[in-house]
Amino acid sequence: MRSAAGTYWRHTTDGIDVVNFRFFSASRARVLGCTPQSFCINLGIFYLAIPPQFGPDSISRRAEAMLPREYECHFRHQLERENSEDGGRRPDIWFVDSEGSSLMAAVHDAETALSQQAIPWFARYSTPEIALQTLISGDEDRSMVWGIGSSSSPVRHYMTGYMALALGNRELAATHLKAALDTGVFVANRTRLQQDLVLAASGRGMLQ
Repeated sequence: MRSAAGTYWRHTTDGIDVVNFRFFSASRARVLGCTPQSFCINLGIFYLAIPPQFGPDSISRRAEAMLPREYECHFRHQLERENSEDGGRRPDIWFVDSEGSSLMAAVHDAETALSQQAIPWFARYSTPEIALQTLISGDEDRSMVWGIGSSSSPVRHYMTGYMALALGNRELAATHLKAALDTGVFVANRTRLQQDLVLAASGRGMLQ
């Protein structure tokens, strides 16, 4: 487990699990009706089978280990408070008053949410097979997983193509990699997309 400035990373066989505690600026807190001491908890999974879409150097590294930010992850999710009886405040924000008197209650509730929500969420989407199934048939849903785009979006084609390639489904990979390439969006990875599309279409190799 690695950590830095409110973000924590766990490297697994197939990806990188990310937990991010997000705090708010004073101006943002006013808009949200909370305090700068309040926070939300964001989750993400970065799959190693999917190359960084903005190029190999776009993800921060420490001692050669990739440390993607939550917003750079392929699958994303946001936790909600276990205790919702607090006057109707947003369920995804743990409110901490400016004096700190509610801090311990917020921390305890956040610990429960991590145990009851985060661990099962990471487990549910931990394997490439489930990730591919979700990309093929799932809809973007903030209550479960988001960041994957609509079924016809460039990013969905990109992720589906590479996940299918990693799992050996070259026909599916070729279809989606070509769709991603044709959008012209992935400028930084255009050469790699072209090469991997040839591999998928010819059936001569797998993503390394």
